[in-house]
Amino acid sequence: MSEVVHTSPTIGSNIEEIVINNTRFLMWDIGGQESLEFVIVAVDSTDRGRISVTREELYKMLAHEDL
Repeated sequence: MSEVVHTSPTIGSNIEEIVINNTRFLMWDIGGQESLEFVIVAVDSTDRGRISVTREELYKMLAHEDL
């Protein structure tokens, strides 16, 4: 976490993965927005019974006019 990372504006999209204490994080950076907004979604991939609920809730959030 103490690593210095130089950034530049995103053209297209970038995907990055980091693993911390056996927890895997995937981050999507989608360029071209005029404002900066973000959504963090945590998914317990071992709870397969709730994956469909998570998907439905994510789609509801993404359909919201404020996003």
